[in-house]
Amino acid sequence: DVGRTDVEERIINVQNVTLITDINGDGVVDITDIAMVAYAYDSKPGDPRWDPRCDINADLIIDITDVSMVAYDYGKSA
Repeated sequence: DVGRTDVEERIINVQNVTLITDINGDGVVDITDIAMVAYAYDSKPGDPRWDPRCDINADLIIDITDVSMVAYDYGKSA
């Protein structure tokens, strides 16, 4: 199951990241991270826009919950 594998990898990678909402890993949650989640919005595993890094709550869909979690951390840095 492709989606499950992506989520499992995400969980493993989260252990090494201070802010999981820093989608691109540049050390700061900014407009780039919000844009990445917005681009992946409403996608699920198998969709062309699916990006498991944007599935913050690991429920296998990029939705408003993921967007709001990134927006909440806007401006924070690792």
